[in-house]
Amino acid sequence: MQPRTPQSPGVRPPSTSRRPFSRLAGSLLAAAAALALACGYETEGRERDGEGGIPVVEAVEARSGTLPLEERLTGVVKAENQVAIRPQVSAPIVEVMVRNGEAVERGQPLVRLDDSTVREQQRQAEADHRLAQAAWAEEQAGVAELEALVTRTRALHAQELVSELELETQEAQLAGQRAAAAQAEARVEQAASTVAERRAALDRAIVRAPVDGHVGDRNAEVGMLAGTDSVLFLIGDLGSLRIEVPLTEGMLGYVEVGQPVRIEAPSLAAPIEGTLSRISPFLTENSFSTIGEIDVANRGDRLRPGMFVTVDILYGESEQATLLPTSTLWEDPETGEIGIYVAPEMGRIAVETDETVDQTIQPVAFRSIEVLAEGRATIGVRGVEAGEWVVTVGQHMIASRDEPGAVVRPTTWTRVLQLQDLQREDVLRGFLDKQQRLSRGARDSDTRPLSGPPSRTAGSPSTF
Repeated sequence: MQPRTPQSPGVRPPSTSRRPFSRLAGSLLAAAAALALACGYETEGRERDGEGGIPVVEAVEARSGTLPLEERLTGVVKAENQVAIRPQVSAPIVEVMVRNGEAVERGQPLVRLDDSTVREQQRQAEADHRLAQAAWAEEQAGVAELEALVTRTRALHAQELVSELELETQEAQLAGQRAAAAQAEARVEQAASTVAERRAALDRAIVRAPVDGHVGDRNAEVGMLAGTDSVLFLIGDLGSLRIEVPLTEGMLGYVEVGQPVRIEAPSLAAPIEGTLSRISPFLTENSFSTIGEIDVANRGDRLRPGMFVTVDILYGESEQATLLPTSTLWEDPETGEIGIYVAPEMGRIAVETDETVDQTIQPVAFRSIEVLAEGRATIGVRGVEAGEWVVTVGQHMIASRDEPGAVVRPTTWTRVLQLQDLQREDVLRGFLDKQQRLSRGARDSDTRPLSGPPSRTAGSPSTF
């Protein structure tokens, strides 16, 4: 089976690769656990009801249809412009001005650090600046004095009243004084720069929000020593989120920007639909993977930064195939062969789940199949035709018997898919409730008079 979407050369689609078998292992275990918990105690009673311990199993009718091709990944929710807030100087915290969950604006103060040391350094820098200015003024006065002296000496030299040597000496002294004045001016500029630096350090003692957003993950308390490597807060825009998912080198052959995605999480009442927004063109050297990003509008604050979510990327659709629930698959524990149990004489019958189970024993045969594509709870296979009835609950009871026969009860696709979708907690809760009901029924049966009407026990058919 080939997917309808174009595939890059060298990339095997799920229909021709053995990837579904490895991916189906987890799905098969999950479905088996759910169905075993949901129906195991019930089918125990059905096996006792059959003649000579014949098991009672459930079967579903195979369908024909198409199957969406999807890649299931785990993503991490991140806020837009999510940044970690660190102080630029190391100092104890004297005031925390915001709390978790509060909205802040860019430039708003968040934390004030102890600035006593910085203030003292600033005062000293300002004093050094004043000293440098005074020294510069003194040097400038010396330059003015020597300039006047040299001017008079030149006039006297013109009248041949002073020697050439005296004039040259005074001119040399003037040059030296000018150099000293230039050095003093440079020291003034240096001191002014130090003052500006100390003022900036004093301003950095107040940690401010670099962006608009909401504050979270607070790790700032009064008295705590905050270093330049200390993360005090996380700030991000909760109204606009992105979900990052890892993409392997092989996935890049069929996963593309713009493909639809489905996002699920335990906190979501319903899946969120979206599209793959961006794919980083750079692969990491060690894992040979990259990051895909999905932009999500966080309406109703359903998602939170840091949450793990399940992301299904829908990258195509299979051709027409025979469809079965995932729970119909059975792996032979001895040979490891994957296949299904088919009830060939079941035929097309009406499904009446509320009626008493027919006790007619029917042959049930194991059949190897080829898994062509895998969906969330459905698989596309080759080796079985639409309309055939396939066992979905009770395969373990058939496999443990030498004679492949069973009482086959028809069930609906809806019921099977609901059982597969049950969360572990729901299955366990339902299983415990069923045990309690059956236990109460058994106690009622023990206390009921022998001549009375029979009570409904664990062997009686019921639905989960």
